[in-house]
Amino acid sequence: MLSELAGTRLYTVWEVLTEAGHLLDDTGKINLMRWTAAGRLTVLTSDTAELCQMADFMAHYANADLADVALVFAADREHIYNILTIDRKDFDRYRSPAGKRIRRLWLKD
Repeated sequence: MLSELAGTRLYTVWEVLTEAGHLLDDTGKINLMRWTAAGRLTVLTSDTAELCQMADFMAHYANADLADVALVFAADREHIYNILTIDRKDFDRYRSPAGKRIRRLWLKD
C-alpha cells in the first residue's frame, strides 16, 4: 500500500502513532518509528487549546477515540480532508469541526 503512495506527503498526529504502537508487534513498531524518522511521515502536534472542542466532538460522536479526534482536528488545521485509514466505521460518519466531510482513503476498498 505504501509503495503506491510513494512521493505523496503523508501526515499524522502523535495519538495515531501511539495507537498504531498498540496494534503492531515489536518489529512493526520499530519499522514505523524508523520510517517516520526518515521523513516519510510528518507528525503533527495536537493543539491543547482545542481540548474542550475535542471533548465536545467526542460527546457528539459516541465512541470516538482520541486518535481519531486528534486526526480530524489536525485535518481542519492543515486543510487536508483525505484520511488514509482502515477505520471504515468511524471516518465515514465524521465531519470536521468546520463541517467538512472526511474522505476516507483505503487503496483496497
